[in-house]
Amino acid sequence: MVLIDVLIPKMDGMEVIRRIKREFPGLGVLVLITLRSPDYLLELLKAGAAYYILKQHASAQRICDAVRGN
Repeated sequence: MVLIDVLIPKMDGMEVIRRIKREFPGLGVLVLITLRSPDYLLELLKAGAAYYILKQHASAQRICDAVRGN
């Protein structure tokens, strides 16, 4: 499982997700994200993200639950 914030300096987080999935197709990607449009969230999932959590809801418990698949 990779935990990634799509706001990466000098890189496009969406492209990072695509590269991770190309190189390691079996690896899960959990994305932390600020509130975005439903279209952007759909693009994240199409890029290969397994889950996303809005940063404003990203408690330690919620992140742990997502990593465990709950």
